[in-house]
Amino acid sequence: GSYTEMAEAYVNYKYEDFNFRAGRQVLDTPLADSDDRSMIQNTFNAYVLSYSNSGFEFMVGNIQSWQGVDAGLDEPWLDTGSNGTNFGGVSYNDGLELGAWYYNVTNQTNAAYLELGGNYELNKNMNLHAMAQYLDEKELSGSAIAADIYGAMVEFVAYDLGFGFAYNKSDKKAGRNSFSGFGGGTLFTSMDTMILDEIANDRDAASYVANVNYSFDNFGFLYAYGDFDGNKNGADEKAHVVEQDVSVEYNVNDEFLVSAIYVISQDKESVPKTGYDWQRAEIIVNYNF
Repeated sequence: GSYTEMAEAYVNYKYEDFNFRAGRQVLDTPLADSDDRSMIQNTFNAYVLSYSNSGFEFMVGNIQSWQGVDAGLDEPWLDTGSNGTNFGGVSYNDGLELGAWYYNVTNQTNAAYLELGGNYELNKNMNLHAMAQYLDEKELSGSAIAADIYGAMVEFVAYDLGFGFAYNKSDKKAGRNSFSGFGGGTLFTSMDTMILDEIANDRDAASYVANVNYSFDNFGFLYAYGDFDGNKNGADEKAHVVEQDVSVEYNVNDEFLVSAIYVISQDKESVPKTGYDWQRAEIIVNYNF
């Protein structure tokens, strides 16, 4: 089929450190983000007020609807709650990294998200980056969305070569599932396609991702291995899915990008093939002007 949509169309007003934007726009917050894993990024119909000063950014707003590959392409725009999503947050990024966010997805969930970490430069060619996160979700109106998820990640970069490891754990909520947001999700172990939400329904679940990456000038390479493992749920069913991502990209210049990704997903819990057994390849040639 085909997909044509005016994804961005907004009015913006700026006064000193304050900014207000109303309309269809790009958002990058923990539970509402653009997720640029494909040609069509997620965008949001929203009203957002932000204030930036001394490394801090404060943001409050209301999100009415969203569109993009993550939202599915059957309908152009999907609602974000029965009366939208109200949110607010503060972030800081200047060596030390912190964030505190609150979302009210009307008649679905109240979600609080916290993260803390930072960068440490060992020397001019080596850098260590570590973060911790926590997501708490409370059920509203019988939505069956409730979760306690925590995680940590560490990255080490030496010259142009990097290594990373991330871990997330979701505690069981009987008959409930987690919600990683409108978009790719903020969990450290979110892969190209697989996220912890897929197996966290009515069970304890954990995931870890290990990766190696190389970046030199305009060239980048990444290999990531993700393991998603869930204990038995109320139906006495386990879950175990492995995803591997291999990607390369080349920025010809600031406007011209060529990238490719190959993804392998395997259901380790089932001998017969399931919906988690597949492979896909994608090539993107993108020119902005």
